[in-house]
Amino acid sequence: ANSAREPWQAGDLMLVDNLRTAHGREPFEGSRQVLVAMADAVHLADCSPTIEVTGG
Repeated sequence: ANSAREPWQAGDLMLVDNLRTAHGREPFEGSRQVLVAMADAVHLADCSPTIEVTGG
């Protein structure tokens, strides 16, 4: 993996190719907590409003 650090100065402009850099990052350091949530798919048609919608 490659990374580059640039010192910013007033007036600087940086263009980034998001497709090439989307998943790049520095290695994580320190403790961390991994949270996982799983559920079945929910279809919008199965969801009814919890409050009455009024015009306005």
